[in-house]
Amino acid sequence: MHIMTKKLWRAIWNTKEQFLAVVAVVMIGVAVYIAMTTAYFNLNRSQEVFYRESNFADYYFHVVRAPRQIIRQIETLPGVIKATGRIQKDVPVIKENNQRAIARLKSYNPFN
Repeated sequence: MHIMTKKLWRAIWNTKEQFLAVVAVVMIGVAVYIAMTTAYFNLNRSQEVFYRESNFADYYFHVVRAPRQIIRQIETLPGVIKATGRIQKDVPVIKENNQRAIARLKSYNPFN
């Protein structure tokens, strides 16, 4: 093992620029991986905290028509804490110079 260690150090010494370049590339790769993983976990945690504090919905379901009693039936399902219903409508809007846009109108639920 002693001879192999000498050969390794000799090879590293003779090609020290290449060795340093490889070490630098590996270090940069590890640093970028750690940075991206940390950023992912921080953003994910921030999103979860914001959604919980802002009382955002976990799921949205779009239906064409549903009576008001369906909301009460959904609230009785196991695991459902609260269910609300809203009306949503996309309407065309004509702006200046005949430019067209779409406006999304959403109602709020006055019964909650």
